[in-house]
Amino acid sequence: MNKNYHRISSRQAYAASLGIASIIFLWPIQIFWGTIGAPAYIFTSVIIICFSSFTAPDGIRFMVGMILLFVLLYLQKLQGITLSTPLRTILAIPAFTFIMACAFRWLRIVLQNGPFPLFNIFRIFLFGQLLTQLCQLAAWMAGLYSIVGYEHYLLNIPRVSGIFIEPSLVAFSLSPFIYLALCRWRLAVKWLGKIGLTSLGLTFVLCPSFTIIAIVAFALLLRQIQNRSLRSVLFSTFVLLLAGSLLILAIHHIPAVSSRVYGVASLLSGTQYVNINTNFSVLMFLKGWQMALGGLQNYFLGVGFLNFQILNEYSFVSLFSNLAWELNAMGGTSVAFKLIGEFGYIGVLIILFSLISFAKNIREDDYKKTLGTILLFGLIISFVRGASYFDGVPVLAFAVLYRNIRLYFIRFYKPLNANFEAS
Repeated sequence: MNKNYHRISSRQAYAASLGIASIIFLWPIQIFWGTIGAPAYIFTSVIIICFSSFTAPDGIRFMVGMILLFVLLYLQKLQGITLSTPLRTILAIPAFTFIMACAFRWLRIVLQNGPFPLFNIFRIFLFGQLLTQLCQLAAWMAGLYSIVGYEHYLLNIPRVSGIFIEPSLVAFSLSPFIYLALCRWRLAVKWLGKIGLTSLGLTFVLCPSFTIIAIVAFALLLRQIQNRSLRSVLFSTFVLLLAGSLLILAIHHIPAVSSRVYGVASLLSGTQYVNINTNFSVLMFLKGWQMALGGLQNYFLGVGFLNFQILNEYSFVSLFSNLAWELNAMGGTSVAFKLIGEFGYIGVLIILFSLISFAKNIREDDYKKTLGTILLFGLIISFVRGASYFDGVPVLAFAVLYRNIRLYFIRFYKPLNANFEAS
C-alpha cells in the first residue's frame, strides 16, 4: 500500500468499494412498494454500511441533512406549492440523506485507502455488465429475448444494454470511466487494467448511442484543455477530428442521430420552429428546460424535493398530447433542470459550484482529486442527460461536493480543523 494513504482494515476497504460500485451499477434495478420505486442500492447499502462502520458523525450528517430538507420543504410549501406525491417525497428525503451519508463515508475510506481495491471492484462490475450484454444477445439469437426499438447502427443485431435500462443510460452511467480512459489513459490502464478497459470498449461496441458520441466529444475537448505537451495536443486533435468525421457520417447515414441533431438545431434556431414532428428526445429536453425556467421564475426556493411534475403547465410541449404531458414530467430529462425546478436558486448555486469544482481540478493527477473529477464529470453529463438524483453517479458526485465544501470550510476556519478531522 502507498505510504501516502492511511492504513484501514481490508474489510472496510472492500465494503466501501462495493458500496460505491453498487451505487453506480445497481441504480437501474428498482424495487417497488405499490407505485413507489427505489433503487436496489438503497437496500444493499443498509447491509454494506454495517461492514464499513456507520459512525456517530455519519449519523449526525444523516439527521442534519434530513432535517434541513424537511425545513426547506416547509418553506417551499409557504410559497403556495402542493406536493403531488407527498408520500413519495416524505419517504425519499430520509432515503436520500441516508445514502448520501453512506456515500460520504465510503468516499472517505476509498480516498484514504488509495485506488485499490476500488478499481478492482469496478473491473468486476464492468466485466459483469459486458457478460450480461452477451447473455442478452445470445438469448435474442436463440429467440428467447425480444428487443424492439433499439436496432444497432452498424451491425444486424439489437443494441443490448446489459444491467441498464436503455442505450443512452449505459453511456450516462459509465461516463466517469469514459472520461478516465480518454483523459487519464495511463491511470486508466493502471487502475482498470486490460480486462476493465476491454469490457468498457466492448460495452459500447454492442450498445452505441448518440449519448456516447456526445460524451466522447466532450471528453476530448476537455483533454485538449488539460494537455500540456505538444505530442498530446497533436494526438488528441487527431482523435477529435476523427470523432468529428465519424459524427458527420453518423448524421448523414443514421436516422436516429440525424433526427436529434436537426431537432437540436431547430431548438437553437428558436422555439417557433419546434412542433410535434420534432425529435421526441429534443421535445422532452425542451419540456424540462421550460419547466425549470417556469419554476425559477415563480418559486424562489423551488417546488420541493421530487415534486418537479407540478411545473408541467409551464411547458407548451406538455400540451402537444397526453403522452407529452405525462412523459418525463418527474425527471425533466436533466438533473440540472430538477435542481433548478425543485430547489430554485439554491439549485443554481449547486450547479455553479459543481462546474467550478470540476474546472479547478481538471489538470490534477492526484488520486483523490482525479476520483472526484471523474465523478463530477458524470454529474455534469447528468445535467444534460439524467432524470434523478438517485441515478448512481449524481449521488457520489454530491458527496464529492459536500467533501469539497467541508474542506473549504476547514481551510477558512482553521481553529475548527481538529474537530472536523476527528470526525
